[in-house]
Amino acid sequence: RDKTKVACKELADYVGEDGGERAATEVLLILSEFTTNINLAVKKHDNIKEAEARKETARKRREEALAKTSEKKMSKDVGSNEITSIQRKQLFKDTPNFRGGKNDGNTPQADPRQAFLQSIKKSR
Repeated sequence: RDKTKVACKELADYVGEDGGERAATEVLLILSEFTTNINLAVKKHDNIKEAEARKETARKRREEALAKTSEKKMSKDVGSNEITSIQRKQLFKDTPNFRGGKNDGNTPQADPRQAFLQSIKKSR
């Protein structure tokens, strides 16, 4: 018991409290509250970090999904603009001096690129 009183008095003197061993109770209550608050702050911090990590993961997933959808859309757009060889032949058949790629020598063959562009202009 005497050792406890001495320890309490030394604790009070150490933290600068007057009142001897009776001040040790107040000091210990303050330290207890401080450690409780530290524990609560650490738990709150951990919860905030977990929430931020979940949000970041969700954001990355949304970005990846958006990138995939935009890639699919771009590939569909490119595919829909392609002209098949059948469509190209049909366009050229409407142009003058086109004989399916054969030139009999009597009629001059039109430049295929120019004929193609003209047929596109006519179809619009």
